[in-house]
Amino acid sequence: MHDVFRWLRTIYKGSLLSKDARQQMVTPWATSGDETPLTYGYGWEIGQHAQHPSISHSGAMHGYQTIAKHYTEDDLTIVVLNNFENVNVFEVETALAAIAFGEPYTLPEQRTFIDLDLVTVADYAGEYEGTFGGRTTILKFFVAGGKFWLHVPPLPKSEIYAISPTHYFTRCKGEVALTFVKNKQGTVDHIDINWSGYPMTATRV
Repeated sequence: MHDVFRWLRTIYKGSLLSKDARQQMVTPWATSGDETPLTYGYGWEIGQHAQHPSISHSGAMHGYQTIAKHYTEDDLTIVVLNNFENVNVFEVETALAAIAFGEPYTLPEQRTFIDLDLVTVADYAGEYEGTFGGRTTILKFFVAGGKFWLHVPPLPKSEIYAISPTHYFTRCKGEVALTFVKNKQGTVDHIDINWSGYPMTATRV
């Protein structure tokens, strides 16, 4: 953690880069094009919070997640390293920043699950297409072994738990809240998703 902390502060505040190179690094050059776009410089996500501008980078693989963020006007650097792949590191970082700024923050939500209705979720099974961080993703929902599952290759499958007949929860490279939405014909045609704080819609294919 200390190495990541020192590297991030050296990149932004140290002599490793020239002032011009640093400015180019934190200038927005591209967006993801989503409804809530991610704005990128050269290798860094540029935070859009007006009161607390920031640069950050996150990463993940099987069994590991991290986010490192530097608040450029506040001289605050937060690094979250996690070896439980399904923890919402973005939520942790946001809460830590709020504590540092003396702002309100939300404690982790305690969820209550109900018994899974296999008949209901069998109707939800299938493939759905969504966009996450500018990339098209296929989400595969299926029933097996008396349980409801989500598989987003190449991630491992994750078990889905019922909160209500239409609201569900799973952990898949972060915490994932799912709302299955029916059309006028009574058939589920898309899912509203909150993936570790990132909203997206997945349409049935």
